[in-house]
Amino acid sequence: MFKRYGTGLEVQSVYQQLDQLKLPQRPTTQGLVTIHDPCVSRFASEDHDAVRSLIDKSGLERLEMTNCKQTTLCCGEGGCVIAEDAELAQSWRHKRAEQTDGKWLVSYCAACVDFLRPISHTSHVLDLLFDPLAAVDRSSKPPGSLKRYWNRWRLKKKVQHQLNTPISGDRSMTTATVTSKKKGGQLLVVALLIGAISALKFSGVADQLQPEQLRDAIAATGMWAPVIFMLL
Repeated sequence: MFKRYGTGLEVQSVYQQLDQLKLPQRPTTQGLVTIHDPCVSRFASEDHDAVRSLIDKSGLERLEMTNCKQTTLCCGEGGCVIAEDAELAQSWRHKRAEQTDGKWLVSYCAACVDFLRPISHTSHVLDLLFDPLAAVDRSSKPPGSLKRYWNRWRLKKKVQHQLNTPISGDRSMTTATVTSKKKGGQLLVVALLIGAISALKFSGVADQLQPEQLRDAIAATGMWAPVIFMLL
């Protein structure tokens, strides 16, 4: 996005930046990994090289899959295909499973990592660098959606504080001003929705539903569907 439309901007990914820095002290890790390149990075050769360099520095051996870099395959999650055609999404994941062949899989896309976990032990390259013991542990479970958003918010605030950067780009309402009463009603609906989802999740009822039934039920909620998907 920035490379295409950010005229005059010099753009580097976080992986390129990390590869130029001294990595923090970390426990030694050993093993053989294979790499899944995300679709969006198919033609980002600089990212391909940087990620592989970081893996080499971590002390791990790597073995390329048949389809990698410019010829990488979609994991099946891209474009939220699973919400529309779960069978098609699963077929792409199955293709990746065949090439992975049970090896430890490392990627640099959070969505790919989540979607590929059922087929093989899968880690994000950043976890490999900053939390290697958890990355190596096949029994460790990833944080849930709410915990991830909380972590992102904390990281954003920490970075803003360290950079001392003024906040810009705040959106202002261009239509009629929303009244405090309406805002209160919206917050109440959100609170009730979160409460209902939490009750379903912790009671185990959601686990008893078939994926297709659960997906159809969530889709029927309309504008609230994305929120419910993230919470579950």
